Order: sequence, then C-alpha cells, then structure tokens
Amino acid sequence: MIHLYASETAAAASLALFVILFGLLWVFRVGWLREANAVDVLVLILSCAFGCRVTAKGKTCQWPKNVDFTGRVALVVGASSGVGFSTAEQLAEHGWTVILAARNTERLMYAKKCIERHVQRRGSNGVVKVLGTVDLRSDASIRAYVQNLTAVKDKLSVGLLVMAAGALHRHLTFVGEAADLKAGAASISSSPPEWRSLECTVASNAVGPFLFTQLMLPLLDETAENSSVTSRIVNVASSCHTFLGPGRPSTFDPISMLHGLDKRGAEVIAGRRDPAAAEGGGGTQDKVSDLYYAKDFSFANFVGYYGLSKLCVMWNTRLLAHQVALMRFSKETGLITPKMRKSEEDKEKASRSATTTARTTGNNTALTPQENGRHNQLKIFVACTHPGISATYLYRELFSPRVLDFVLYYPSLVIFKTWFESAQSTLKAAVEDTDMVQGGYYLCGGEYGPESGVNCVSAHAQNPTHLQAYREWLMGKVAPSMKTTEKKEE
Repeated sequence: MIHLYASETAAAASLALFVILFGLLWVFRVGWLREANAVDVLVLILSCAFGCRVTAKGKTCQWPKNVDFTGRVALVVGASSGVGFSTAEQLAEHGWTVILAARNTERLMYAKKCIERHVQRRGSNGVVKVLGTVDLRSDASIRAYVQNLTAVKDKLSVGLLVMAAGALHRHLTFVGEAADLKAGAASISSSPPEWRSLECTVASNAVGPFLFTQLMLPLLDETAENSSVTSRIVNVASSCHTFLGPGRPSTFDPISMLHGLDKRGAEVIAGRRDPAAAEGGGGTQDKVSDLYYAKDFSFANFVGYYGLSKLCVMWNTRLLAHQVALMRFSKETGLITPKMRKSEEDKEKASRSATTTARTTGNNTALTPQENGRHNQLKIFVACTHPGISATYLYRELFSPRVLDFVLYYPSLVIFKTWFESAQSTLKAAVEDTDMVQGGYYLCGGEYGPESGVNCVSAHAQNPTHLQAYREWLMGKVAPSMKTTEKKEE
C-alpha cells in the first residue's frame, strides 16, 4: 500500500540502501571504516538521516503568484489534527478565512487557538472560525451543520471544501450501536435503518463525507456563481486504498466486503449481536460460509477495512467529478477560470504569450483565449489526494497521544512526512491553477491518476463495474437521508 513514486518511498529506499552498504563495509572493514571511530560513524548516520529527511519532504505547493486570497472562505472538515489541521493552518497563513470542523469540541478549539497563534506570528490577515462540531457518522449531525452554514452563507460563502476527516477502528462497530450517538445533536435515533447499519469506519471516511458534500454542492455552486471563481472539493484519500487485507489486492472483492458489513450490521441493529445464540446455534451457515462476513475485525484485517473506506473515497471523487461536470457557468457570466486540464505543452506556449487577454480571473491570473474556450464553464473542481505516510492520531484507539508522538511520530520523521509536508498534496489540489485534472489523484509531486504517465490508482478504483456497483450501494445508504433533508426543508 506504499506508492513506489511517493517521496517517502524514495527516502525509505535510500535508508535501506545505506544500511545494507554500511553493514557490508563494516563487516569487511573496507576503506576508512578500518580506522573509523564512534564520531565518524555518528556523523555518517546523521548525514544519512538528513538526506532521507530531505528526500521524504517532497515537493511543496506552488501557490499562485500575485494572488490575494483574503476573503476567500474554506471549510476544512477534520481540522483538529493531522492533514486537516496543517491544511487549515497554511490556508489561514495565506489569508483565507478558514472554518474548522471536527467532532470533538475540545480538540477543535485547541486547534483553533494553535492556528490563530501561528497566523499572528506570521503577520497574516487570515481568519479562523468554528461554527460547531460535526460527526460524519451521524446524518442528523451532518444536516444540522450544513443548515447552520447555510444560515450564514451571506457572510461566509464557502468556495473550498476539504474533506480531511479520517477514522480507524480496531473492532467492528456500527453507527446504530455507538454510545455517543444515542443522544444529543448527533443522535441517530431518527436516522433510517440503512444509515444505522453502517460500519463506523466506512461511515466516517466515505458515506458521511459523501452526504456532507452533496448537501454542500448548492452552496459551492452559489459561491462560484457569485464570485466568478471555480469552487473546489478536495477529498483526502490514501495509498491505503490499494490495501484491502493481507494478500494480493486482486483476490479481494470490495463490493462483497461492503455487503458483508451490511449483513453483520443488519443483525446488530436488530439486536442480534450473537446470531448463533439468538437462533439456537443454527440458521447462520449462509453467513458463516460468506468470506466477507465477520463478527469482528481481526488484527490482520482491520487496516484492510480502513483501506476499503479510502477506496470508497476514490470512488466518491469519480462520482462527484461526473456529477459536477454538468454544473457549468453560463456564457453570460463571462468567466475565465483557472486551468483545469493539462496544458497543450510546447505547442501553445508561443501563442499564449502573443494572445493573452487583459482579462483576469478572480485569482488575478491572466489566461489565453484558448484556455477561455476550454475551461471557462466548469463551476466546481473535484480531486482527491494521497497526503503521504505520516504518523497522525489515526491510531488513537490503539495508542495514547504520548506514544503516538514520541514513539511513532518523531522517530518516523527520518523517512515519513511531517503534518506540514503531508498537507502539500491537498493544498496543491486546493489552490494551484496549472496542470489540474478534474477527478485527479494527487501526490506531492503532482497528478498520479489514470491521466498521468505514472498511475498510482488501484485496479479496483478504476474498475467501472465496481464503480457502478458502489454507486448503487452508496445511494441505497444516502438516499433515505437525503429524502429526510428534503422533507425538513419543505
């Protein structure tokens, strides 16, 4: 589940090569190692660590020049830590008004204070706001949050949506049995059974974000229409989408994995946590024989189901890209948007310099008539990203924050990314205006999807049959909650 073309992979390969060469030279006492002392060895090790650290860092986001982002509004979901936190921090540093959203109030407010201190130190005019919490496991919480945001849309017109929330559960848990969703604003007591039978990791990482994005589309569309600037949606995926469990990816059927979770979810929501006992020890042979039916996650496969949720994020991006392709600016709008497609390379360079119009986008970026003809209709740009391998608080169910910080995070920085570095691919898809591919998959080095020369998207993510089957499954989960939203609006 590690992309061969990711910068952290190059750093890991460099470290492994150093260890092998150093070990061989040390064993056979070749060259200067015959007389090397402890200081020499220490300097060599530190030099290697520094080289690996520089390699792992990768490329940074190329912020458009001469662009004032003051007044632009971004909503970052999952902003309390990790990729979401660093993305929000850097957006605010560049003048954005950033709305932070997460499900834990204490961590959310702490993140707000940290980002505000960072903005003050940098002397930026960015603004950080918190409108409340949102729990992506709860359709009621999602609807309530979007309604609150709609109520202040005149003051906070969101033009960038970053879905960076992520969850990983060691044990199989369903939305309907989560104790913290029994009461309060996030209560799922009135949620349809299709929603309550969702597994929590899939709900938090894929289905909840999809519902949230669907409810946000009218606001993003309105912002684009009023500002004449293309709105953007960035889904934080992961290289884990290529890992569905131990073994070759082709041996797994992701759609069957989702249906296997549904079977178990239906039993749990019906109050049959132990189906064998409830049915007198019989009647479950069809489920037991199902390869993808499980009463709980094992230590060997729980990360595989996290990978399944990230594969769903990849599919969500493709579905959204197709959906918003029909959302276009009218000719009367006269908009010239940033480039959303790979340029025509050297053939157009000469003509661009000669025919560049004086008209600019909302980004103050001048475009050519050719670009105007190709790109001026798209209202919403959608992409997904691989942030890189970084030790975040994703494993908080397994380890305490202190262990995650001092045992995993800091030592791993030799070959893995910092939070700042892991946010670069997300920022690239959020603000860059060149070589952007609708529905693309971005690493820090650029687009690595089917449209690129190097494709890091898994075969499952590109399979049209799987995409169609997933869409049917997804709409079966989301449609009842969407109908509830429509009834409340009426």
